[in-house]
Order: sequence, then C-alpha cells, then structure tokens
Amino acid sequence: QVLDELETKGESISIMVVGETGLGKTSLLSSLFQTDLVWPQADSGPTRRPLPTASIKEINVPFDLDGVPFNARLIDSPGYGEGTDLKRSYALVTRYLHGRLRAAMQQESRADRAAQGTPTAWEEQPVDVILYFFAPHRCKGADLELLSRLRGKVSIVPILAKADTMTTEELADFRDQVGDAVEAAGVTCAHPPVAIICAARPGGGEPRGREYPWGVALSEGGSRYGSARAH
Repeated sequence: QVLDELETKGESISIMVVGETGLGKTSLLSSLFQTDLVWPQADSGPTRRPLPTASIKEINVPFDLDGVPFNARLIDSPGYGEGTDLKRSYALVTRYLHGRLRAAMQQESRADRAAQGTPTAWEEQPVDVILYFFAPHRCKGADLELLSRLRGKVSIVPILAKADTMTTEELADFRDQVGDAVEAAGVTCAHPPVAIICAARPGGGEPRGREYPWGVALSEGGSRYGSARAH
C-alpha cells in the first residue's frame, strides 16, 4: 500500500539556502540537481542569468526517482554582507519560515486537505532543511545570531563554502570552530558541517567546479582537471 501510494502521489522535499552574499548558495542548488535553475524574476520573468538574489525565491524541480514522482522545492534567500540591513535579512527568513509553518498547520487542520503531490500541497509544505552557509575562515556573530533565531523551527545543516580556498589543516580547524560555536550557541544541527566546492561548469562545459590558472577545483571529485574536491 505504501509503495502504491508513493507511485501515485510521489514524495517531496523542501530545501532552503541561507547565508552571506557571494558564497554560492544558488550554485549549490543547481549542482545538487544537475540543472541550471530558471529562477523567477519580479521584473523580467524567468531568467538563467546569475543575478543577485534580492528577495526570497522558490522553484519546483520535478523528477522521477526509480519510478517514484519526486518534487524538490528549492528556496533561495537574499544574502547579507557589508552594508546590508541584518535585521531585515533576519526578518525575511524567519517570517518566511513562520508563514510556511502556519500554512502547514492550516493544511493539517482542514477536513479537505490537499492531496500529497499536488501543487497546493507543495505550497503549504514546511521547510524540511536549511543549508546554512559559512564564509571560509570566518564564523561571524551575525551567523550565530541568525542560527539562534532559526533554532527549533527547522533542521539545519552547516555548509562550509569555498572549501578550495583553505588548506586541509585550515579546513579541519574551521570545521571544528564552526561546530563548537554552533554548539555553544545552543543550536542543534541535523548534520556536522559539510565542506563544499561549488561553482558553475567552466565555460559552460563539464565538469562543474571553480576555474583557476592551474586547472579546475572540482565539485564532485578528482580527475585530470584538478585534484581538489568536496569534503
């Protein structure tokens, strides 16, 4: 019965990326699902241009997973940085999460709940996990403040961005630093910090990675293009 229901209604997940500007949040979502995402733009319609994210954006990526219809709801949030109103950035993320939780509660309370796998059900699905991006070498107070506000609202996975900018020793130390700081802030994470190298396909080709004069730091393992990889 469970298998029949899965094949009929499918399954879904809702993933949100949060963190500082310029850390590759949008690029990671594209890499995870092996596709160049077409994000909606308020002024010009869908676009593939790598424009800065100015507001929270959502996109559904449907695909087939061994015969089971699967929908990934991806949520991109504006990055923050120097000159950014941190309070506004915090409020955008927390308001969004609260709204999704309220919608999910209202959905569960209705007698005529939307069937799983329908667009209405996806719209009212709470966020399953937040991928929270840390800039390399830096565990900022702003990061810990926002994580504290997210505590108890959603599962959190710390992401150590641009891992190729750190040596092996620096990366190990930074992973420990982030883990200790998050624990000290009272934030429970669903997974230990994950280090990534995330970038588009060099020159539009394969494989994905970050281009350097000596070659490419690969996002998905080593080859003749370079030896750096995600951890």
